[in-house]
Amino acid sequence: MVMAWNAFKLLNLYASGTLFNHANARCLKSIGYIVVFLGSGLYPLLLNSFLGDCLAKPLNVMLDVPLMLSGSVIILLGWVTEEATLIHEERELTV
Repeated sequence: MVMAWNAFKLLNLYASGTLFNHANARCLKSIGYIVVFLGSGLYPLLLNSFLGDCLAKPLNVMLDVPLMLSGSVIILLGWVTEEATLIHEERELTV
């Protein structure tokens, strides 16, 4: 749900015409962190801790490496967007 909300905010920012903004970089990074978290295998453990004894069977926790790599690429895109935002702000101040 959080990832969908961040994607919605990011697409609204793009639709309004703001490409180089700190909010864009923040949305991209948070989407990337969520994707890495989902691929890390900690999600089933967290879900099991919230449900308590409802899940009596042992969990098969595995790393999803392609999902973690995809999340890392999204985080990298967020970092690049943040650097582009700084360059864009410097360029606006240059006479």
